[in-house]
Amino acid sequence: MEKNYWPSWLVIAAVALAAVVLAIVVHGILRGKLAPKHERVPEAKTYLYTLPLRLWHWCNALLFIGLTASGFLKYFGIVPKEIAGGAHRMMAMIFMAGWLYFITYNIVSGNGRNYVIKFKGFLGRCALQARYYLYGIMK
Repeated sequence: MEKNYWPSWLVIAAVALAAVVLAIVVHGILRGKLAPKHERVPEAKTYLYTLPLRLWHWCNALLFIGLTASGFLKYFGIVPKEIAGGAHRMMAMIFMAGWLYFITYNIVSGNGRNYVIKFKGFLGRCALQARYYLYGIMK
């Protein structure tokens, strides 16, 4: 029996990933084209998140990409399964440790309060955030 290298779930995932990448690219282009043109004034950087959270976020993103790539390489046999599988397991362990760090950091630092859902006015805040990301960020 011939092995099906392109199962339907993988095709759907690839199309979804391509759609997300396309949306990000279109968003960036629109932001660049539609942003008001004005004289550049030196601005002070304002960080919304602490350095540990920013580092965790970037490590999380890189590990997510690495896990996706190693899973792809292992599934299609592009790299020997022992190598790709070992790299995949190692990145998965680091990924899980990172999440434990994230949860612990948020409990210890008090930042966890930002993740508690306040139900009063929830839909209104969702609408405001959606409006910001669809329109307001372009201003």
